[in-house]
Amino acid sequence: MLNFLKINFVNRKKILVMAIMDLKKLYAGSFLGLIWIILKHLIIVNVFWFTFYIGLRGSNYVDGVPYFIWLIVGLAPWFFINESLTSGAQAMLRKAYIIKKIKFQVEIFPIINTTTNLISHFMFLVIIFGLLIMNGFIPGLFDLSLIYYLFATFLFLWVTTILTSSVSVLIRDVPYFVQSITSALLWLSPILWPFTNLPYRLQVIMRLNPLHYLVNGYRNALLFHEIALFLSIDTIIFWIEVLGIYIISVLNFKKIKPILSDML
Repeated sequence: MLNFLKINFVNRKKILVMAIMDLKKLYAGSFLGLIWIILKHLIIVNVFWFTFYIGLRGSNYVDGVPYFIWLIVGLAPWFFINESLTSGAQAMLRKAYIIKKIKFQVEIFPIINTTTNLISHFMFLVIIFGLLIMNGFIPGLFDLSLIYYLFATFLFLWVTTILTSSVSVLIRDVPYFVQSITSALLWLSPILWPFTNLPYRLQVIMRLNPLHYLVNGYRNALLFHEIALFLSIDTIIFWIEVLGIYIISVLNFKKIKPILSDML
């Protein structure tokens, strides 16, 4: 398991270069290019805002924060999570031409996918910081906790992608399953609605949902300038889940690696 980490660390420069190349290929040929990274997210945010605030006449404020600002900060990590998981499930399948023809350390493909989406996420965060400042949310010391939640989100996505990308080689239905699950999690996680809306028993269950921890972490860092979530039992639950997924993912990857090229 440590060897898996070592391979990714040794190849960190190659990973970054390939991630940037993948991002450029994704929008190559389009007129707006990388601007679509920001534009598509803003379109979705406005659709949700119109639906819940105008259409359903929801509250204009959540915990004293304008709903639009509260919504866009919560959707930021979800965009990162959704895009990383859906594309990550096909990380090996998309690189089949490399795996078949070149002797390559396939262990780095999952993290390349996650890094590509991390770059897109950074670009969207720049827009969010601008909106926050324009609305009077001045960055403070506790905003630095965002670095921790970024790191936590990245690791969660990476270890999950190791599992889904390798299993997809054997079961081609996995990408469709992952896409369905991530779409469902948007509505089942406290992203579009406040966590406190749930009854107490459901709140206890929701704490097992990694998205709850990460989305609330972003909001605590950027909107409420709190570190209470970091100091809670939710942090222990989250890292136990990440460690468990990592162990399962690496063990599964080792079994599949010898037959990887044949299955592709």
